[in-house]
Amino acid sequence: MKKLILVAALAAITFGAQAQGEMRIGLKGAFNYTALFNNNVSDQGYELDYAPTTGGSFGASFNYRLADNYSLDVNLLISGHNEKYDLNYGTEAKPSPGTVEDKLKYIDIPVLFKLGNGHGAYFEVGPQLSFLSSAKETSTWADATSLGSAVSSQFNYTDRNFKNDFKGFGLSGVIGFGGDFELNDNLGLTAGLRLGYMFTDATVEYTEVEAGKLAAADNISFNALFNHTNKAGDFDYQKTMRAWAGLNIGLTYKLK
Repeated sequence: MKKLILVAALAAITFGAQAQGEMRIGLKGAFNYTALFNNNVSDQGYELDYAPTTGGSFGASFNYRLADNYSLDVNLLISGHNEKYDLNYGTEAKPSPGTVEDKLKYIDIPVLFKLGNGHGAYFEVGPQLSFLSSAKETSTWADATSLGSAVSSQFNYTDRNFKNDFKGFGLSGVIGFGGDFELNDNLGLTAGLRLGYMFTDATVEYTEVEAGKLAAADNISFNALFNHTNKAGDFDYQKTMRAWAGLNIGLTYKLK
């Protein structure tokens, strides 16, 4: 992954050195609503539901103007993508609530075609390459403490590493719109909304035997158990789709 990022960075530098149009480099940050959509989770009813979750991203941007109204915008972002679940270990009449939260870190590389002249409204669209750098899960269920320390440790933990339950690479589609504002001859401010959806599965599919062995060893995330179990309690893996939407702010500097 590090080699691929290095190659991409060198390619951008080489391209920028040879290009004759306007080039801008800068910093970009975002605050996003994040989600991991899965059909099994959506079908559980009162026993399991999504909770609103947010995440942020920060990194560098490179923009090369291809023509007066078109440019290529490439970002290198460190992104936090989170999902929280509300659980009910009891019944609908007598609930016993718990929560599970997955905290993922990605290195995201969106490569976007941008429509706009650099000082006004813009629209952007293109693919994004994503590389998973970490995946941790936190689980809480207060009532588990009354069942003994062994059971409590299975249901109550913080930032446990479950990177093996998530795929290391993802391909997404991204669209966005907003405005570019000139602060002076060289500095520019970009503000807009950006939405993304990963077309590839974000989680790893286990066989029923593999999932059973991992569960017996207490080495599988609740997220993975959710993805492999349908409403009837049967083993039935469903893909997980990463999605996000949020406010993007960028500061750019014109090189030439």
